[in-house]
Amino acid sequence: MSEFQLDVNDFNDIANGCNGCGLPAYVFHVQINDDYMPPTRRSVASNLWWTDVWSLEGSLKAVRQRRGEDKRAACYKPSAFMPREAFVEELRVGGYAGKTERLRANRIPLILGGRGSRRRRYTQKRCLLITSIWSGLTRVVDSMPTDRRSSGSS
Repeated sequence: MSEFQLDVNDFNDIANGCNGCGLPAYVFHVQINDDYMPPTRRSVASNLWWTDVWSLEGSLKAVRQRRGEDKRAACYKPSAFMPREAFVEELRVGGYAGKTERLRANRIPLILGGRGSRRRRYTQKRCLLITSIWSGLTRVVDSMPTDRRSSGSS
């Protein structure tokens, strides 16, 4: 892919969630292919890449109007994304802890031209969901045996 596009409003929603909750976010890009199995078909995830919100923010190339739509898209360098295998290492070394500290010191800037923040109640519900998922994820990583975490096996 020559660039990754994300609606400006979606990026701003992610940034508002991170800024409001004080927790960093990871963004996953999943390649979905149709697998035709007559008389039907199914969608199959064939690959996955990830990035953190700081890397995504730092790889912004341009903001453009989407053709034929009433939306603006933020265009990012694909080099911001890493292969799925690197995510296990990110968790193993506690990369999220450094990103959390960075977020406490610096808010993620919003992209101008979005619709702005949503209602406070929505943000509070999203923060509870993000916090719940984050707590569960860190408990899983912390409970993994040290030798298993360092080998990268699952």
